[in-house]
Amino acid sequence: MALNSKLSSFLNKRTWIIPTLFAIICFLIVADIVIIELRQFKDVPTYFAFSIGGELCALFVAMMMTLSIVPAYKRQSGYIRIFVTLITIGCVQMFLDTAQMMIDGIAELAMLNKVVSIFVFSNGAMYSFFFWLYATLALRSEGKTIGVLNAVASSLLLGSVILAFVNFFYPIYFTIDAAGVYHRVYETWWMSQISIVFTAASVITAIILSKEPIKKKIVIAAFMGIPVFAISAGGFNYGVSLTYTSMMVSIVLIYAFIFSDKEKDLYSTNKELTLATDIQQHMLPSIFPAFPERKEFDVYATMNAAKEVGGDFYDFFLIDDNHIGLVIADVSDKGVPAALFMMASKIMVQNYAMLGQSPAQVLTSVNKQICLNNQDEMFVTVWLGIFDLKTGILKAANAGHEKPVIKQADGQFEILNDKHGFVVGWNKDAVYTEYQVKLKKGSKIFVYTDGVPEATSSEGQFGFEKMMDVLNQNQEKAPDEILKAMQEEINNFVGKKDQFDDITMLCFEYKGCGNE
Repeated sequence: MALNSKLSSFLNKRTWIIPTLFAIICFLIVADIVIIELRQFKDVPTYFAFSIGGELCALFVAMMMTLSIVPAYKRQSGYIRIFVTLITIGCVQMFLDTAQMMIDGIAELAMLNKVVSIFVFSNGAMYSFFFWLYATLALRSEGKTIGVLNAVASSLLLGSVILAFVNFFYPIYFTIDAAGVYHRVYETWWMSQISIVFTAASVITAIILSKEPIKKKIVIAAFMGIPVFAISAGGFNYGVSLTYTSMMVSIVLIYAFIFSDKEKDLYSTNKELTLATDIQQHMLPSIFPAFPERKEFDVYATMNAAKEVGGDFYDFFLIDDNHIGLVIADVSDKGVPAALFMMASKIMVQNYAMLGQSPAQVLTSVNKQICLNNQDEMFVTVWLGIFDLKTGILKAANAGHEKPVIKQADGQFEILNDKHGFVVGWNKDAVYTEYQVKLKKGSKIFVYTDGVPEATSSEGQFGFEKMMDVLNQNQEKAPDEILKAMQEEINNFVGKKDQFDDITMLCFEYKGCGNE
């Protein structure tokens, strides 16, 4: 359902949601206790005290449940954030309900009684609406009927809020007399309960239409009976406010039975992602210095994935005693599918290069191989260079990747405007152009993925100009120090903003073949 997806997406991207809501719940409990202490239950009917006691207990339960989630709030899923949001809305409702009963009958607080009562009705409609969203989320409800019900629920929410605020000028649901006593307008008060009744009927419909296992349907249907029973037992009488407390109980129980299973599944998925991350990391050369016995060159590379597993990759490998292959690439997607595509592409590039093919031939062979069976239409940009350690000649080909940056021995880092071919995996007839560059002792090559210049903060993007500044400020340093300096500058620039894309870099330094 679109609204559920938008709500889940909104909450999932904001890690501060859970601690903020926990702080709100704690504040509501303190405020509730202060109100009770000020009134000290003087002239409060017994059934008022019963309702207030139940609401206060529910507030404490909500606080303890949220407290258990706070320590790991950054790692919690969107499901948990939705759950805590709904719990908080329920806590606000119970606080308002308690406040309404505690100030009832105090003439000096008649205006405050009217304002609180308005918010009780408007927030109650909000509570019912979010309860509906919560149930459909648990049931994974979709389809035209659910869409219609959701549209009606949204309209009822808006109408209920408007009618609640109309009471400030004209009594529809209630009146407050000169003595500050709350009175229902029984002829029209039933209108305030439409959203609650509709919610119950809609959830029952969603249960019937849901394709979820029968066990889950029974659990939700059974716990839905709690608010229905509470409303019936209270007889809709003012002061016996069991409706919202019972809805809180239902939410907690549905979470305990349904969403706990989802969290188990999520934990299992996270374990699989961790394993995938380990596999991917082991696929990339990560032991440095990579070739301690070779004095002709130095190479260093890093990859920082935006997700648990990334779509970028780098590689370097000796083809023979005199040639080393350098690769950097970026898959079109992210996550596990991209990681699998990445591993297959990496293996093919290295295998064809080890057969003695030139960079252009390697890209052509890999492209044809991938295009044979690429139903998901993924693609990868690749820069491949084969460097001759004896002659200092770099032969390279570029399949739609970022332009390499080269520092000649007597100059600064400069972007090489090489000719691009088409991305690998998209067109089986793509043709790749090869070029060569002569490097001397002390020259360096820096290749990277678009995650470097496109690293984003509130100020904008990191950009090529800043990237080049960092390279030239550190041009005399070893490859590992250059990459560490670049990563540090990116981190400082981005700050606390979430990483948008994988950041992958490779730096190669030619130290000469020994006879220079």
